[in-house]
Amino acid sequence: NRKPTVASLSEPFFARTWWPCKDHPTDKADSVDIYVTIGYDLVVASNGSLVSIIDNGDGTKTTHWHESYPIATYLVSLAIADYYVYSDTLKYQGHTMPIDFFHYGAPSEGIRANNALVREMLTTFSDIFGIYPFIREKYGHAQFNFGGGMEHQTCTSLGSFNEWVMAHELAHQWWGDMVTCGSWHEIWLNEGFASYCEAIWSEHKSGSAAYHGEMNSFEASWDTSGARDVLYVSDTTSVNKIFDWREYRKGAWVLHMLRYTVGDSAFFRILREYGSAPRQYGTALTADLQQIAEQQTGRNLGAFFHQWIYEGGRPNYEYAFFPEVTDTGVVTYLFLNQVQQGYKPFQTDVDVRFFFPETTITVRLADTLIAQNFILRFADVPDSCVIDPDNWILNGARRVEYGYRIVNDPLPDAFVNKPYRQQLLAAGSKAPYTWSAADVSLPIGLSVSADGLLSGTPLYPGIYSIFLRVSDSDQPTHDLSILVPLTVRLIHGDIDDQPQITLGDLLYLLRYLYKDGPAPVDLLQADLNCDGEVNLVDVVVLLNYLYQQGPAPCMTTDYSSSRRG
Repeated sequence: NRKPTVASLSEPFFARTWWPCKDHPTDKADSVDIYVTIGYDLVVASNGSLVSIIDNGDGTKTTHWHESYPIATYLVSLAIADYYVYSDTLKYQGHTMPIDFFHYGAPSEGIRANNALVREMLTTFSDIFGIYPFIREKYGHAQFNFGGGMEHQTCTSLGSFNEWVMAHELAHQWWGDMVTCGSWHEIWLNEGFASYCEAIWSEHKSGSAAYHGEMNSFEASWDTSGARDVLYVSDTTSVNKIFDWREYRKGAWVLHMLRYTVGDSAFFRILREYGSAPRQYGTALTADLQQIAEQQTGRNLGAFFHQWIYEGGRPNYEYAFFPEVTDTGVVTYLFLNQVQQGYKPFQTDVDVRFFFPETTITVRLADTLIAQNFILRFADVPDSCVIDPDNWILNGARRVEYGYRIVNDPLPDAFVNKPYRQQLLAAGSKAPYTWSAADVSLPIGLSVSADGLLSGTPLYPGIYSIFLRVSDSDQPTHDLSILVPLTVRLIHGDIDDQPQITLGDLLYLLRYLYKDGPAPVDLLQADLNCDGEVNLVDVVVLLNYLYQQGPAPCMTTDYSSSRRG
């Protein structure tokens, strides 16, 4: 109808172009008043609550909106048009709040139907994350001339009235508006969270299958090449780089994988705590989320956050399994091999589903190495297996032939002067197997028996490559030779070479340092913090460990300075 429209979109750093501000997400205003003088035939939608509309008597009016909650500069908004306005009402936990819709003319029935879902969305997200953050004011949509949406605080600007866009922008009221990313480097905390909430809405409406369908639709919808696959945005001078699809889709997948890793109960506790003070109405960084997740679970999640936020790539698995019927039941050997190029091995739990004639069994395994062997026992022989059947982690997988292989690769660590026993295992051919090892490759003090028992008491630390040879019972026999690594470690703190770290080790160290007592058999055992020196600091480390529940002495595989060899 040829009437003007005005709309703002300031994210990430354009608020400064139309109002004076410190334009950074960490500098939230404690409140904002917005006064707009316009023609009498226009309507202003903005943040917070409508305070007044004053007729100026000259064909204009002045509209006053007040935002009483803290607000980031980029979330302050104006939307002005000859709006068609109607409302809905949310009633939640004793609160009554308007839901206002501002449209360019009367909306279609389809848009009205989607608008009618907003009340249920508000209730759903409030049940999961905590009450809608701006419950004393309002929530609403204001139409504007932009293809997607913008989560302006309490009044989302929308150019698309798709149900999933609505869910995404509403979720931002918690994740982006109430808790704002503290740096544009970490925009995934806004966009990944809101995208994940699209899947949460699907789960609410239609159950687990719909949730997984939504997450599967996100997978591989971003550029996975090189640096483009890293969530942490290194260059924040480019709006396009900040708002790459990766931040939305991979960010949502990080939360999906975190949910799998810690379980539903802990995951939703983490989200509630993340939305609590001091982050509530403030800002947060990935480090805050990690700290909360670790506090809620009692787990070290450093590897999880590092590999999915600050690194690119994903594990690509080659897997194989070999069932073997023995006198004690069915032993199934599973081999997982990460073959991705250019990335370190990913450390992640992974589900493996085995299929039997009458049932399926799913086991969760901790995969932490490039190549890893697992030994599983079932009542029956499995027909097949699938890696990550429910698509909980980013990965690629293909099955390969198991082949004739040694299962113990790598071997568990051994310790100097401590008895060691490890039964060597082979699979993929005809048992029983006959074993031998090249003596020159074995740590002094260890030997291998014909039935595959690696045992003894190693005398010297180091990283050894044991040359093993195994022969099957087939006719003719098949031989397999392989180098298998074994690390023999010193027990730092076991200074007197007795079985445990005790007061005796502390006294031995004190006598050596201050009473001209004998030196430890190996000085590395007395270097408890692995700094290359033996001094008072090591005494303090040992005291704290023994009597103050301090951290255990360090571990190292660098034995170049060992006096034992």
